[in-house]
Amino acid sequence: MKKLLNLKSCKAVKGQSLLEVLVGLSLLAVVLSSVLIAQLTAMKNADNARKKSQATKLAQEQIERARVFRDFSTIDSLANLCLNKTCYINSRLEALPVTPTGIYGQTLTLQTVGAECPTPAGGASLNPTPVSYKATAVTTWRKNEAQPFPALEATVSSCISNWR
Repeated sequence: MKKLLNLKSCKAVKGQSLLEVLVGLSLLAVVLSSVLIAQLTAMKNADNARKKSQATKLAQEQIERARVFRDFSTIDSLANLCLNKTCYINSRLEALPVTPTGIYGQTLTLQTVGAECPTPAGGASLNPTPVSYKATAVTTWRKNEAQPFPALEATVSSCISNWR
């Protein structure tokens, strides 16, 4: 009789350890999949941060190109091309109405503003009278064209004037 009881208890233990192994493997699968999801999310966020940094750099370059264009030409010629409309200044300092193609789209817009871009004290007595514009450079990008979300963008603004 004792032998029969020992066999029954041994069988029950084997069944119970198989169940424990299955539960343990299930828990391990859940933990590993959550770690994998966290890693994929971290990689996606790092890629977005890299693209945002690159887009901000490109927008800052548009502002600097506008300043160089103003220095080599005049602020009036820059305003004729970009005032209240979008333009793009390429590396040869040519103001174009079209944004470049590729992953990043870039635009530059000049706007007439008062308090945001003030002239210096006594600026009205200067000859020629100083003119200030608010330059806004916007760089947009997408990860891929199949993405249903709107394009992401980085915006940089600065005051550009003809007084030094």
